Amino acid sequence: CCYPVYARKSQGSLDAALEGSLQAQLEPLRPSRRIIREQGPLLVWRNNPLVQGCVVSIGADGSVEMCPEAHACPDFDCSYLRAVSLALELIQSTNPLPPMEFVLSAGDETTD
Repeated sequence: CCYPVYARKSQGSLDAALEGSLQAQLEPLRPSRRIIREQGPLLVWRNNPLVQGCVVSIGADGSVEMCPEAHACPDFDCSYLRAVSLALELIQSTNPLPPMEFVLSAGDETTD
């Protein structure tokens, strides 16, 4: 269309120097998998202090591990945690995600 030079540069592959520079600048911002595993279950949310962090692990082999519902959802419905687990298993069976860990909040905050 209108900007052929921009289109060519933005759609082309990055040169090695630029890629290295981007990776060096972004590396300190990446969350540590170790910290997520160790501190994630201890997280609590202000809107519901009963809710604790649920660490979700996606393995290199395509496996999905979630925290126990009793940990993430004490005394309330946790069906959406099961839905996330099933959705991840479906994704892993069709187009696997890379290995990762993240913290999921099972709390529900309704605002009027």
